[in-house]
Amino acid sequence: CAHLDAVSTTPPKGITLTDDGKIYTKSNIGCDDKNGVYIVLKMLEHNPKLQFIFSTEEETGGNIDSLELENIDTPYGLIFDRKGNGDIIGTYNDYCDKDLEDAVCKVGLNYGYSTCRGVYSDCDALSVHFPTVNLSCGYYNAHTDKEYTILEEVEVAYKFGLDLVNSVPRIKYNIPEKTYSHYGINDFVICLGY
Repeated sequence: CAHLDAVSTTPPKGITLTDDGKIYTKSNIGCDDKNGVYIVLKMLEHNPKLQFIFSTEEETGGNIDSLELENIDTPYGLIFDRKGNGDIIGTYNDYCDKDLEDAVCKVGLNYGYSTCRGVYSDCDALSVHFPTVNLSCGYYNAHTDKEYTILEEVEVAYKFGLDLVNSVPRIKYNIPEKTYSHYGINDFVICLGY
């Protein structure tokens, strides 16, 4: 999963790619969550049978009442919507159980990922239907005019995602009891690969 909406209401100006692979502009470029959308699309090129969700109102914290998530047959969800380059958000935010987090962390060691606590993402709404983890995907200073992305970190997140799909067992993981309030997502665009 990744979300299509961004905080910025104006198009980016003066896009610059530095020699060390950093992309930035003189305005907000929407890496949160264009990076995640890119990763999901690249993963679908590699495996078109993956199920995926592109949400359209993650930044406003809508609801999911109109989406029939009960019909999605998936053992877990990978959400690419975390800043930085090494975070796995799971049990700290009640997104998944320890078994799923341990399986993700085992693979994550090869990519420099480890667990941490995070803030709101699509996981808050989706994890009440199936266990999820939110993964870093190489953007920084989200929602500001100083936002930037590091291409190498986006590529690492993509490779990590592919490895997770191939390595994490497809078994029934438990959805943990929520110990905090969460928000939903509104107006999803959903496509399922078969």
